[in-house]
Amino acid sequence: MVNALSKATQAALGFDAFCLNKKFLVFNLVNRNLKIKYRRSFLGFFWTILSPLATSMIYYFVFKVILKVDRPHYLPFILCGVMPWSFFAQSITEATESIVNNQGLISKIPVPLQAFPLVVSITNFSTLLFALPIILLLAWTSGVTPSLNTLLVLPYFLALLLISYALGTVLAVAYVYLRDLKHALGLLLQIWFYATPIIYDKNMIPEKYKFILVLNPVGSIFVGIQESVLGVAGNTTMALLGTLFWTLFSLLLLRLTFNRFRTGLPEVL
Repeated sequence: MVNALSKATQAALGFDAFCLNKKFLVFNLVNRNLKIKYRRSFLGFFWTILSPLATSMIYYFVFKVILKVDRPHYLPFILCGVMPWSFFAQSITEATESIVNNQGLISKIPVPLQAFPLVVSITNFSTLLFALPIILLLAWTSGVTPSLNTLLVLPYFLALLLISYALGTVLAVAYVYLRDLKHALGLLLQIWFYATPIIYDKNMIPEKYKFILVLNPVGSIFVGIQESVLGVAGNTTMALLGTLFWTLFSLLLLRLTFNRFRTGLPEVL
């Protein structure tokens, strides 16, 4: 089964993008990252949950309590955006430096370069999956009744994982050649955050600026997560189609970038 998936990936993307032939290596690197990340930490894994949860509470206090934003279930609404965004931003940031930071390992053993951004994405994705029950529980205690549409959050999460990995790998390749990218990325992610409907509803966007949501690679994903978790009536088909388009586009960008530059990366490093 794994060999069949590996061959399919090779045929579609031109290389083993998901390191299926090196799955045990990826597993060991993810395990290593998790141990290093939470070493000598009393709360360990929970810190990655507490930080976006505290951020969500701050946004709730500012926008709901002080500014009186008229949005039902506003706290779980914010959490539906802040938790996935925390995963996305952290994955993109860490993936960008992953190849450069592991150049010592790359020079010693034959490791697929795409393994490092992939490991970063999978490591952070485990945290997002751990946060999902908390999001669903908070939505339920706020009066939201779960339905079959709630299950749609899983394909949206998977799409976010694929996009974060694809874009993170593209940025990791670019960072090998352009180290200024590290400083520009923080500003880009800050702008990207406010261009995404995370702390505000998509219906609050003026009609003349709706195109920003369409051009946002993760815009449909966040709208889809909010609608599926909170049971909000929306255009599910458009959200799914937008998510599918940007996921495929990101994977295509990954193929074009990696097939063009991967052979010269070790020499530049």
